[in-house]
Amino acid sequence: MKKCITVMCVCLLIFMVACTGAQIVSTIETSIQLISSILPLISSSLGLSTTQTSTVLSYLQESNTALDQVNSILQQGGSDAVVAAKITAALSAVVASTPNLTGLPASIVSTVQQIAANLASILQTYGSKPKLAASGESKEFKLSSGDLKKLKACHDQFVTNQLSIANAQQKR
Repeated sequence: MKKCITVMCVCLLIFMVACTGAQIVSTIETSIQLISSILPLISSSLGLSTTQTSTVLSYLQESNTALDQVNSILQQGGSDAVVAAKITAALSAVVASTPNLTGLPASIVSTVQQIAANLASILQTYGSKPKLAASGESKEFKLSSGDLKKLKACHDQFVTNQLSIANAQQKR
């Protein structure tokens, strides 16, 4: 009976870690897709001032870079505490710097707000927490092989986004 309960607990823990990993990978995928989708909107929006365009493009570039850093952190793995500390370092500044969106078209505002919410969610869920640091736990953070493949595929989109943002910045 004890053996059966132990096996069930281990299976449940593995399932919980896999779901957590899948959740962060899904949020990263969604965020990079949002960045990709907003770039044509910015390029085609007539009436945006140079300052507005520059502000949004800078934020998108910072967000894209931070997401790519989180991507790399997750692929490297490590203890929960180390992964959390690295995610906090990668996302804190960009989460704190959501731009002023006043006067921008609603489609751009809603997309930037969703990106900001996704970044904040990753930081809140996976970033450093005093309780985790104080506990001294060193449980290993691992992703499934499927999630690792998705993250590797995401990196190509990060690179494409960076090139698109750089091109949009040069046109302004």
